[in-house]
Amino acid sequence: MCSSGKAQAMLDVLQTQQQQLAQDFEAESAELSLLEAHVVESACDDPGPLLLPHLILPYLRKRLEAEAAQFCAETDARATSHSVVSVARPLDTFQEM
Repeated sequence: MCSSGKAQAMLDVLQTQQQQLAQDFEAESAELSLLEAHVVESACDDPGPLLLPHLILPYLRKRLEAEAAQFCAETDARATSHSVVSVARPLDTFQEM
């Protein structure tokens, strides 16, 4: 098959790769444990401070702006339909005085 020198070289390469994979696995396991701790911590925390500025406040602001626009439109419509009619005297009456 192959010579003992080639077999030893392949064995060395495979052992080096196995050691590298073991180190990577340990590092990934540590990172995974850290991420798991963050997830558990986040799940136990109050989500209000995270959600309030990014989701809830913009939604409420949008609703308030829509309500304000509707109120202004209704107010303008009432103002134009109930506009005050001027009860000024015609110019002829002032000239007679």
